[in-house]
Amino acid sequence: MNGSLCLLSILLLACTTLGRFPEHLRIYVRDVVAAREMMSTPITIGDKVEVEYTHSIFGVQQKEIFSVDIRKNFLLEKVIFGSIAAALYFHSDPGRDLVFEDNAWVLKGNKQIYPVLKYRVSPGTGHLLKVGNRTFSLSGESSESGRLIEISLEKKDPI
Repeated sequence: MNGSLCLLSILLLACTTLGRFPEHLRIYVRDVVAAREMMSTPITIGDKVEVEYTHSIFGVQQKEIFSVDIRKNFLLEKVIFGSIAAALYFHSDPGRDLVFEDNAWVLKGNKQIYPVLKYRVSPGTGHLLKVGNRTFSLSGESSESGRLIEISLEKKDPI
């Protein structure tokens, strides 16, 4: 009996660790200065998260693509740039990690870890957050410029 219980415990731990029983997470977006939550939505480990916006200096589209890891971090998969100047502003010596494909410059993210994502947003930058097939505006309708927002992951207890 003890052996069966031990085996069951090991199987449960393995399934949880491998994502067979997904941990319940939520992605939260907060306006740091106003100290208020802007939105939250469910997310699971392995999901892709994209933040797309118009680069404030170069005026080109930029998209940052992350995945969610088991430690509730964002892992940078890649960044897509509308110009080489924006790419080199992001990383001045990208080496072989920067390639041109599908009419854009793509920089491999090498799974850089970010516990929290921070962005300066304003109506002119058109920041969008994409989680799965859902899209949320982060820039908002207000004329307030340069708001600081944070995007984080937190465990959510199942209902």
